[in-house]
Amino acid sequence: MEGTLQSKKMEFQKMYETAQNNAPTMTDNEMEATQIKLQNKQMELQNFEANFYIWPYDAEYLYRERLFLRETVEYDGWCRMIPKCVAAMLDEPVFGKLEKITIPTLIIFGENDGLIPNTFLHKTLNTQQVAQLAQSKIPGSRLRLLPQAGHFVHWEQMALTNQAIREFLEE
Repeated sequence: MEGTLQSKKMEFQKMYETAQNNAPTMTDNEMEATQIKLQNKQMELQNFEANFYIWPYDAEYLYRERLFLRETVEYDGWCRMIPKCVAAMLDEPVFGKLEKITIPTLIIFGENDGLIPNTFLHKTLNTQQVAQLAQSKIPGSRLRLLPQAGHFVHWEQMALTNQAIREFLEE
């Protein structure tokens, strides 16, 4: 899974660089929206799979809905929205603001998160290091790294997520 994700990220980076080189008059958001629209069904599935440690059968509807969206008039707008959402996350990083959180905080990460850290932004960090850095910035926070879970930890490890939340609330 990890090798597949890494190759997917390298493939996307190469596609992005090719688009930049071949379309110098397009904005970054326009290029990224075009790249999203050019993704085939297999690439769409790989994007969904990247959120999970093991693709759960009950997540199949997410993929089917995306394929349905591709056939609607709303798809162009959706393709333009996604790069803007990513840009917003990059333009407003929250790491420097974490120390302002003063209420009891539980941080939950999937040990096998394939999206955090972002390999383009944090080339030298792993998921555990990112989680621990976040925890170190929030006074009194608790960290739970849940096994066999990716970015959608709450989906893959529902029982462990709920248990962690209950234990935290009972403290």
